[in-house]
Amino acid sequence: MEARQVIDRTQIVYELLTAASPLATVIGDRAWNPVAHRSWNGTQKAIVFHQDGSDSHITGATNSAQFVFKCYGGDNTYTSSRVLFGLLYDRLQMASETVASGTIFTARLQSDNMLPPEPDTKYKAHMARFLINFEG
Repeated sequence: MEARQVIDRTQIVYELLTAASPLATVIGDRAWNPVAHRSWNGTQKAIVFHQDGSDSHITGATNSAQFVFKCYGGDNTYTSSRVLFGLLYDRLQMASETVASGTIFTARLQSDNMLPPEPDTKYKAHMARFLINFEG
């Protein structure tokens, strides 16, 4: 039996976030998984994301995953974090796009909310959870 190629969901999401779009214009390549780069000090807009569960069609040809995104606005205000969330929403909601690593055939927001300031840095983030469907 031939092994099926595994869908690299995290890479596909990274490529979608950083591909030419209003979101990518603002964050550049500052989309990190699962934690922010050590050199980042919160003064630039960024998104930190991770996968929070998944399932697969029996053949593995399609699958879905929940991703959590933390949006940081770069000036440590909830207003700027919400604005960045708006760009993320515009980029992902109902997305249907192919990037080098694979295809997203739909995505939808499940929830979003402001997070309390982080205990160590006091950074203020807006969190969003999306359900994303992938094709291999």
